[in-house]
This record gives sequence, C-alpha cells and structure tokens, in this order.
Amino acid sequence: LYAGQAAFLFGHSEESFYGRCEDFVRLVAAEDRDKVSELLGSCLSGDSLCDIEFRTASPAQPTQWLRLQGKVLDETDEDAHLIGVIQNITEKKLAEQNMRQAATVYDAIQDGIIILDR
Repeated sequence: LYAGQAAFLFGHSEESFYGRCEDFVRLVAAEDRDKVSELLGSCLSGDSLCDIEFRTASPAQPTQWLRLQGKVLDETDEDAHLIGVIQNITEKKLAEQNMRQAATVYDAIQDGIIILDR
C-alpha cells in the first residue's frame, strides 16, 4: 500500500507511512481496525476488489470518515499491490446521521408537522 498525497487525510506525514498494511491499519480508528484489517487481508489474498468506509485515528485533528476503493494488482507476487482511491466522506456521514435523527424525531412525534419554504 502507498498513501502518498492521501497522508494528509489521516493527519500524519507521508514519512510515517511505509507502505505495509500494518502501517495503514494503524492510521485507522481503533473501532474500525479489525474490520479494515480483515478486509485488506481478504483483498490481498485473493478477493482483488476492496471497498470499505472507516474512521481515521489522528490526535491532531477530529475524526474523519474515509472511503477506500481499490483493486489488488500482481496477486501472484509475494508483495501484492493495492491501487485505488481514498475519499473524505465525513460530510456525507454527518448528513446521513442528521437524516436518521430527523426520521427518528418525525416517527416519534404525534403532532402534525408543517414544512414551509421561505
């Protein structure tokens, strides 16, 4: 794995990432590490497609949600390579959370609701 310019998404310098899966998983929030580690292991050992959402672990900045989509190259090589895209999906996750909260409130109230445009 190579994070390159994506290092800033994790709140770490590029030099703190050496390209090993263990290094990458260390940058993931503790709650998501097992899930990410399991998926990366599965991808690198045969299931060549990877798509996972996870939180970052950085003391220097607030938790962010990231999405990794990738594909394993050179599966026959001892050192398989994963190429892909890492996107910051924090705003999407916050919007989904707000929608769930609004749906819960809407379902819980017994009075009517009026929604007006300005």
